[in-house]
Amino acid sequence: MPNSLPQWVLNDYIKLRAYFGERPFTVDDASKVLEKPLDTVMVLISHLSRGNLVNVAVDPENPK
Repeated sequence: MPNSLPQWVLNDYIKLRAYFGERPFTVDDASKVLEKPLDTVMVLISHLSRGNLVNVAVDPENPK
């Protein structure tokens, strides 16, 4: 895991990885699992994406 990521990001990544494994998940799913607000989860996903720990894909049914 990249050492340049904040510790809270790594901790949340471990929780998401333990819960979802390799399965895809939405920001809403992550928010529920982590019990954190959507805006915080969006920041988390941004960090994880930049650290190449998650791949972000647009949902064709909800392309916002």
